[in-house]
Amino acid sequence: MNQEMIAKNIVMKIGGIPLFYFPAIRRDLRKDKVAKIVVRVGTDSYQGPNISIIYPFLRQRRYDAAILYDRSARRGQGFGFEGKYRFNDTKFREIYIPIPPDATPAQRTKLKEKAEMLHDQLEGDYDRYWLKQLFLEYQITEEDANRAKEEADKIHQQLNEENAKFSEIAQRESDHTDTRYEGGDMGFLTQGETNQEGEPILDPILDEAAFSLKEGEISNVLRTDTSFHILKVQRILDVYGEKEIRLSRIDIAVTASNETQQKVREIATDIHKRAIAGETFEKLAQEFTEAELSEINEGKGLPLNEMASGWQYSVRRLEKPGDITERNPVFSPEGLYIFQLIKKNETPTFEEIAEEFEAEWETFQAEVLATPDEEEKATDTDNVQENEEKNNQPQPTSNGKEQNITSENSDKTEETTDEVTTDSSDNEEDMTAETDEHDSQLQSEPPEDDTIDKSDQSTETEEINIGSENGEEEEEKIEVYRKHGFRGRWEDHRQVASEAQSLYAGEYSRLIDTKESYHILKVDRKRSYYGDIYLYGADEYSFSRQDATRIGRRWNMRWGHRQSFFTPWDSKKDGRRPISFVGRTAWRAEHYREELKLPNESSINSFGIITYGAAFSAASDKDIDEDGNLRFSRETIGDFTGRLEVRHVHDFSDENNTALQKLPQLTLNFSRMRFSRLPLFENINDGLVSISEKAKTDIPFLSVFAIPTLEDTSFDMDIEFGNFYRQTYRNKFKEVEKDIFLQSIDLGFDLRKQSNLFITPLRELKISANLNTNVIWHAKDQEKNRNIIRGVYSIRTQATNTLFRIYSTRFIPGVRKLRHEMQSSLTFDYQPPIDANENLYPFGPSTYFFERKRLTYNFNTNIEIKTRRSQSAHRIFHFDTRLTADFTEFEALYRRKYEPIESDFTIIPLPSRNLNMTVRLTHDPNPHPDDGQQFKMVGIRTNIRYTRKSWNVSLGNSFSKRHTSIRAARSMTANGRYRFGKDLEFDFSLIYYPIERQFYSQRISINRNLHDWNLRISWSRVGIKRDPPFDNVRQDFTFQVNLIGEPAVSTGIGYDATTETWGLHTLPAGVPYNAFGTGNSLGRSFF
Repeated sequence: MNQEMIAKNIVMKIGGIPLFYFPAIRRDLRKDKVAKIVVRVGTDSYQGPNISIIYPFLRQRRYDAAILYDRSARRGQGFGFEGKYRFNDTKFREIYIPIPPDATPAQRTKLKEKAEMLHDQLEGDYDRYWLKQLFLEYQITEEDANRAKEEADKIHQQLNEENAKFSEIAQRESDHTDTRYEGGDMGFLTQGETNQEGEPILDPILDEAAFSLKEGEISNVLRTDTSFHILKVQRILDVYGEKEIRLSRIDIAVTASNETQQKVREIATDIHKRAIAGETFEKLAQEFTEAELSEINEGKGLPLNEMASGWQYSVRRLEKPGDITERNPVFSPEGLYIFQLIKKNETPTFEEIAEEFEAEWETFQAEVLATPDEEEKATDTDNVQENEEKNNQPQPTSNGKEQNITSENSDKTEETTDEVTTDSSDNEEDMTAETDEHDSQLQSEPPEDDTIDKSDQSTETEEINIGSENGEEEEEKIEVYRKHGFRGRWEDHRQVASEAQSLYAGEYSRLIDTKESYHILKVDRKRSYYGDIYLYGADEYSFSRQDATRIGRRWNMRWGHRQSFFTPWDSKKDGRRPISFVGRTAWRAEHYREELKLPNESSINSFGIITYGAAFSAASDKDIDEDGNLRFSRETIGDFTGRLEVRHVHDFSDENNTALQKLPQLTLNFSRMRFSRLPLFENINDGLVSISEKAKTDIPFLSVFAIPTLEDTSFDMDIEFGNFYRQTYRNKFKEVEKDIFLQSIDLGFDLRKQSNLFITPLRELKISANLNTNVIWHAKDQEKNRNIIRGVYSIRTQATNTLFRIYSTRFIPGVRKLRHEMQSSLTFDYQPPIDANENLYPFGPSTYFFERKRLTYNFNTNIEIKTRRSQSAHRIFHFDTRLTADFTEFEALYRRKYEPIESDFTIIPLPSRNLNMTVRLTHDPNPHPDDGQQFKMVGIRTNIRYTRKSWNVSLGNSFSKRHTSIRAARSMTANGRYRFGKDLEFDFSLIYYPIERQFYSQRISINRNLHDWNLRISWSRVGIKRDPPFDNVRQDFTFQVNLIGEPAVSTGIGYDATTETWGLHTLPAGVPYNAFGTGNSLGRSFF
């Protein structure tokens, strides 16, 4: 919306009939002009006729400034200055791989594979490791083979049953991980086919059996060294004498028994502990004959990306020679491994990878971005060579004919291309002529400052196109390794800018995939600071609305600054955040006329806050692969936040200052700290978990007596060190004290525990308990006592039980299933009373609480259905009620033991959800003071709402009469909306009080869309007519036009029946709303 506004006329039409013209200010969509001045005029009952002018003399992306001037007939004048600066830039390096606009899918794939390879190199996936390994193999016995054979025979029997589906059984039973989740499908294969490494895809035994099957036939159970196999040929193709089959398979692996695996794991765990303790692999291999010592890949080393995934998680963490795999041995289907690092290649830096890629870019570009014709010719040549090698005979004559046909087609294509080129050139000449004519019209306008307009252009157009037109111009050299200075978000592609902003110095990005290119970033430095400077002086007038008089002048000045200090240890991955600073200095002065004999005021109020935050994390012990190996992913175990705050007030007047100052205040916060992952408590929790697993039972009700553990147990701890100061304070003895310094400590510790108690195998109770404690220390009190300590605690426990049942309701037309759920919860909240200590200074931390003993029971139930037309659940009924008992001992007005019971009913009977009915009933369980009746209904509220696409209507009714109220209250409401079309809408709302027999609120409005503007005509009346001075009826009429893109930009007239005045306001001429950001000067009133 940073464009100039020009005056236009708006025609008001209702039903196509023009009623009158209204002059307004409309945005010019054709011209991109930066506004030069902001002018706003208006009138109202408080200021009278007024004008506001803003002259922006500096406007850039990172900073702007403007001069302010305001004047009104009743409030005098004011002038000042405001400015802002905003720096949030990133300095980074970039590996840039462009994608040509005419790139084929194959070329795009090659470019993406290259980009992924570069990113994997940064991740260390191509690092080569030299490792020693101790391998403990699971010994396979004949019993293991027989067990696997029996399982394979059972599956083979199932496959031969009627209507058996091979794919479903394969997904459920197969051990072949590559094809299991595809239903065993291996795709089309030829006999003896090999993979990219030249290895056979099928074992020779399987290959021979598969190509002897007929289409749809299932093989017998086949045996190889590691598994039993069942094959099925889904389809057979025979093209040009070459047979292809679409094959599916089910594998049943021959694995060691659980007893054998457990025994080997115990031995491996013992070996691993001794290796960690410092014993050599050679010594351990001699002692344990089960362990085989060797070097991986015969001592040649192995890149990380060629290792099994289970190896990679542990090997990646080996940094120094001699390091041994952490936590546990590495599990695999064949056995267990323990690795020790001999040496490794250092992971290349971003700069090394970028420079190497830059050096090879031209060669890589020539290979990948070859023309399609050259690729086809190369493919044909390869095919000819393969045929010659296979048949050892000359090329068939049919190829010659095909080549002739191809040459003829190419000639025809060239002719067609010439014709198209001629036509397109003619069209281009016509378009060029039209463009020149249009440009000449635009050039007739005077040139404008385009500082912002140029920066607003999308950075997507900055992508470099590969190649030149018709090959005549020399190709522009592409920079694939770019080094950028500090750049703002608007200077880069949206995805690139967003990723760069999210990284810290030294971090590199994920692979950024855009339509035009691939990007990998590394951030070198960041800077982020914002601020605003403001100075304004205005006449000070009395508060009288009609006869205001000038009593003096006031000045306001402020400077606010916010900055992030980035440090080398910042890490997004580890949760370490930069240090942030927020500060502000504000000067406020009021000078009154001498004859008024009022004291002048002048003071500076300053504060500064420095904050640092970090997250504590550890390797997750729950994220494991299919073999049971830890993936070593990180999980958060708590957060830390530290804050240092200083607040100071300096008063230039002789008056005593009573403002509270902090010199300084330090706060340390530890939140969501998990006990089970803390160093000391982790071992304790492991022992408790082991005992709990052994004592676990499924016997009904005995399972409630489970051994508690530290799982799902966390705590929060806050420590606040305060040094407070007050220049002047009137104490409890009504004496004035000077220069009071108060040191204090506020310590809070909150403990949370959640657990599930199994009452029966199908019933569980969710328990949550919170313990909140707080201790404060004051260095002194008002009676000069020293070292005062006070404490308080509270307990809150909750037990929740959820029951549900699903019914098959096919006997109900259109309904497939019905789900009924009931949930009950019981909550107890207790806090002992803490009396107020009047001796403590009230501006320090305190522990003054009322006693609290509350027992709450909550019950809710709902019914959901699923229809044949919709897969999502539709809730047709919901009921919720709550009963609270307060056992606190205190004498208060209208003392009661129970709180009112509020019961809510919600019914949505139609599948379209157009009709919604709600009812709220309120009952008082306490004895009524008049008749002693309990559970008396003291309130009811109903509402029904019906919604359609173009209209909706809502009707409501409420009644309330409690013994604490002087009289009953009742209201009836109605509101609705009708949309005649996309451009015209009618709204109304009514609130009627039957007891007063009056309408409390009436509102009618018409909204009309006028392209870029929105016209709104409304009338409203609010209030009840009563005898003065309690008469508070207000009536308004408004004719208003709003800019759709900025609803706050409006112009219009209005009438206020309360003050019997008309008002007029215009939207700023020459600049859009919010040109200087949130909270700018537009629309303000300083008078």
